[in-house]
Amino acid sequence: MKGFIKKMKYKIAITPSSFAQTSKKPMELLSNKFKQISLNTYGRRLSKAETLEILNECDGVIAGLEKYDEEVFSQCPKLKVISRVGIGIDNIDLNAAKKHNIKVLNTPDEPAFAVAEMTFSVLMNCIKNISYFNNNTHKKIWQKKINKSLKDMNIFLIGYGRIGNEFHKLLKPFSPNVTFFDPAFEDDKSFLELKDGIKNADVISIHANTKKVILDKDTFKYMNTGVIILNPSRDINVDKDELLKYVDKKIISYAWFDAFENEPYDGKLVGKKNIILTPHISTYTDVCRRTMEVKAAENLLEILSGN
Repeated sequence: MKGFIKKMKYKIAITPSSFAQTSKKPMELLSNKFKQISLNTYGRRLSKAETLEILNECDGVIAGLEKYDEEVFSQCPKLKVISRVGIGIDNIDLNAAKKHNIKVLNTPDEPAFAVAEMTFSVLMNCIKNISYFNNNTHKKIWQKKINKSLKDMNIFLIGYGRIGNEFHKLLKPFSPNVTFFDPAFEDDKSFLELKDGIKNADVISIHANTKKVILDKDTFKYMNTGVIILNPSRDINVDKDELLKYVDKKIISYAWFDAFENEPYDGKLVGKKNIILTPHISTYTDVCRRTMEVKAAENLLEILSGN
């Protein structure tokens, strides 16, 4: 029959509650190919029990940030592929997945611009004191102070992969002095050792793919008064106790965090002045969600179709 699409015998699950909210295309790709699709109806990140429930008898999953470990894999013997919407796969035990012959895929290219764009937006809010002036004006406090310009500002990037590179592109038209630390680009003329970059920085922006603490007691002591710290990467990259000391000393003017080891975040940074916290939202743009979800759907289809 002309136009007939043969559907696969497999059952799949889709765990991100926001899946296909910005575009119907990723859901159409999947619903055209699979007869059985199990959805997250909770409207939030799934617990372990809920993950096991939704994965029952599933061969593949479009995955969010819920945990995938030995317990999940041992109770989901049919599972063949985990296709993550996004870059991070810290929530997946890769050794356990390999043991159970489960393929793990992600979408590393698609989120880069969105995260860079969010980082740039927070930077502009900080150097122009937009939130500060907005709050004061609503309180009928008509008070001005001199802002900073990006022109000739010293911006130091820790990590120069996809996101760091995209952030640099956004900065270029404003003519700041951009340097970076990344062992993969040690021969680049803009490369600086970590301590040297921190010593000169007006802004430090973290784009590193590591769970290590990067800004610790030793590195904080090199920071300039008024420095801004931007961290769209993991919160564990920064020693929070040291950070708060330097915020209290007014060495650090602003610090921003978006991704946290434990979410929803309810830690020691909550309620602190000049600490900007966002709920892991950097990739939540219409374009980014659409492209990530389409790629995740294509990854899943590729594995289950045997290509």
